[in-house]
Amino acid sequence: MGVCLTFAKKVIVISGIIFCVWACAVSPAQNYYQVYHTLNFLVNSQFNPAKNYYRIGSKIVGSYSSEEVVKYYNRGVEKYEFGDYIGAIETFTNVVEIDDFFVDAYTARGACHHALERYEQAIEDYNLALAINNASSEAHWGKGLSMMMLGDTLGMLAEHDIVVGLYPDEFSSFYLRGGVRDMLKDHEGSIEDYNKAIQLNHKFSDSYVARGFVKDKIGDFNGAIADNSKAIKLDSRNFNAYNNRGFTKLHIADYQGAIKDLNKAIELDNAFTFAYNNRGDAKYQLNDTTGACKDWARAIELGSGEAKVSWDKHCR
Repeated sequence: MGVCLTFAKKVIVISGIIFCVWACAVSPAQNYYQVYHTLNFLVNSQFNPAKNYYRIGSKIVGSYSSEEVVKYYNRGVEKYEFGDYIGAIETFTNVVEIDDFFVDAYTARGACHHALERYEQAIEDYNLALAINNASSEAHWGKGLSMMMLGDTLGMLAEHDIVVGLYPDEFSSFYLRGGVRDMLKDHEGSIEDYNKAIQLNHKFSDSYVARGFVKDKIGDFNGAIADNSKAIKLDSRNFNAYNNRGFTKLHIADYQGAIKDLNKAIELDNAFTFAYNNRGDAKYQLNDTTGACKDWARAIELGSGEAKVSWDKHCR
């Protein structure tokens, strides 16, 4: 259930495709940054360099056939990191031909198929992993993600329900299901999951960011600001928290406060598309059309369609 950040940079690129599709299907682009955060957490969890033993749940029950096979698997993970998904699939296939009980190889091969948009094949591999170890949270999460891409959002929720049942004491079970429930517009259920995640791990700042994002949606602006402020207290470099707090301040017409937060978000991540777009909105409300147009132009450079609408309307 632990998160491995070894592949964070490459996973961000892959997830960018995945969660953009999800976010755009659910709501306007502003939804993107929270969906991004949840799915980046999810996809990262699938990539753990293998050790020379395997587990059923938390119990070590045996060893893989050889250290050499483990090293071979890890080379497949390296290929994945560099975007060679076909090569990684070939390597993981060779691994399971040698040791057909190597759960991680099926899970990793499924993730490669997902990256290539071969969602049915990805699900097949996740099912193979689950046939060996039905307590693999990574396989359930990956399967749910591929199901979502095929339009089966309820199937994705069902996979997350399984993980919650398997690991009711793991905050990540509830954190990730909270994102799925938010996507399905079950905001009350989403907040309940984030509450539980925070109860289990009150030091994970992104749970507060996620809960605050849902509170903003339902009009609990004070609650949203409080959650993002707590996240910033826990992690002063959490640019999502600054951006989201600034976004909520737009809703209560605290435009100067919004700009201050969005300045900080951009300071921490100078390619944060939505922070530029939101800051442009705040500047426009303060009659700084020149500054607003500059921010919207930067957001457009970074790929924001929402900023393009604002720029076309106010800057031509």
